[in-house]
Amino acid sequence: ELVADSGCTDALRRVGRLLEDGHYLFDIALDEQLEERASEYEMLILPDVARLSDGELAALQAMADRGGHLLCTGDTGALDLDGDPRKPSLRERANASWIGEVPPVGDTFELRPGATIPKIPVIEEDAFGQHFLRQVGELLSCSWLETDAPWHVRVRAWLPAGESALVLHWVNYHQDEDAEVEVPWPEGPLQVRCALPSNSTVERVEWLYPEMGSARTLEHSERDGLVAFAIPQLIVYGMSVIYFE
Repeated sequence: ELVADSGCTDALRRVGRLLEDGHYLFDIALDEQLEERASEYEMLILPDVARLSDGELAALQAMADRGGHLLCTGDTGALDLDGDPRKPSLRERANASWIGEVPPVGDTFELRPGATIPKIPVIEEDAFGQHFLRQVGELLSCSWLETDAPWHVRVRAWLPAGESALVLHWVNYHQDEDAEVEVPWPEGPLQVRCALPSNSTVERVEWLYPEMGSARTLEHSERDGLVAFAIPQLIVYGMSVIYFE
């Protein structure tokens, strides 16, 4: 999208937050990566990405033709890179699912005197968000992560370079907002089921957070390419590290 269009990432921010609410693990592919990386994924979400090049459109078409899923919002693929209407558009030529416009966030709250930020509705009160997450769940054959953690617990994953391990980083944003200092409200135990990289076998699962003197080894079970374990308690943030043999 155009750098001058200050609102071009609004839909991306909104759906990204919803995916985090639903504990979906995801990557963000930049515009210049789309052609090269489209084939790597079972599903691509394009939130109001109006301008697409011919090469990007071809990569998305090829991804859909091989059975991948495209979930689009708004005017995705309606324009070429010059901003001219594309004929046929992505909606007319690719096997994609559409969920309409991402509604703007109208409410704000004052962060500090003179500074306001958007007030994002919680998922229980967000009809669009609930519909979006249902669509994602229906299109995906399986989720990389399943947990009973509430929406205000966020999780991200990465494979550290040079380590035979998968790290899940957990953050609990639930706290007493009326206290003079931040007072977290701990969550737990949290049940976790996580998909493993192909041909991986788990050696152990460790839990650690800043206040701990040393990591705690968690009991785990492994079946059908999934590892299951329980996080005893999450205060503010911590890491569950899945080590492979």
